[in-house]
Amino acid sequence: MKDVIDFYRNIVVQIATPYSKGTGFYLKEHEIIVTNEHVIRDNKEVVIAGNIFGRQLSKVLFLDEKYDLAFLEAPKTTTAAFTSLGLNFS
Repeated sequence: MKDVIDFYRNIVVQIATPYSKGTGFYLKEHEIIVTNEHVIRDNKEVVIAGNIFGRQLSKVLFLDEKYDLAFLEAPKTTTAAFTSLGLNFS
């Protein structure tokens, strides 16, 4: 299990709003952070932090209440090496 955690550590992102906290993950291929809608509901910007990004504001790009899904704008630069999520949708 430690190997799995270490492998994906750099894509996990902490997310905070004035009233909620949660996590998400970074999709480099699409330059977005994916999280749950209920975590960022009613916010246009949220605070993100993690191994790949320093603590900073991120813009909410998309919300879907039905599927509890949200996309955040990812910062253009990262502070750590990136690990691909390893998904292939082709």
